[in-house]
Formats: sequence, C-alpha cells, structure tokens
Amino acid sequence: MWGGFTGEGAKTVLPSKAHAKISMRLVPKQEPDKIEKLFIDFVNKITPKTVKVEIKGLHHGKGAITPIDSVWIKAASRAMEKALGRSLCLYEKAVPSPLLSHLRRF
Repeated sequence: MWGGFTGEGAKTVLPSKAHAKISMRLVPKQEPDKIEKLFIDFVNKITPKTVKVEIKGLHHGKGAITPIDSVWIKAASRAMEKALGRSLCLYEKAVPSPLLSHLRRF
C-alpha cells in the first residue's frame, strides 16, 4: 500500500490518494472472474460516495492442489534434495498459478 507523502520525515497531512495491490489465493473450483466481480461489487458497495475507487484486474490463475505423491512433486523433491543435500518436509498448499492449473490437465 502507498499514498501521499512517502519520503522520510514526519507526515502531518492526510493523503489525497491511496493505492493498494490485492492478491487473492484461490482454491480449486473457485472461478477467478467470479471472485474478481464479487470483490469489485463488495468494494463499490462499502465505498463512500465521496471516494473514487478504481480497480484493475491484473491477471487470473485458477487454484490448484498438486498431491504430494504426484510425479511433478517427486521430481522437484529429488532435484531440491540433490541441490540442498538434505530431504524436504512436504505439505499440501493451495497455490493459484496459471502454470499449475495448466499442468493439472496432464
């Protein structure tokens, strides 16, 4: 987030503008376009009429979960173990990534 005077020193005036980047971590079966619309609708609903809001969607990636025992994870684990010289502690985590959701199709 950033807004107004961002340099060193005291800040005694409220900024006339503020900015934020929002990143959402989707899980499988959530549709990025639908989630973006719900977010925009919610922000517009709670924004005071005296405030101008501009929201830009930058990119979308569907959520994907790759099982720990998949060939992809096994290959990556072997490579990391070889590079690091020790075994890895793995756990499942949902990660929104256009690449991962694409690979899930194979």
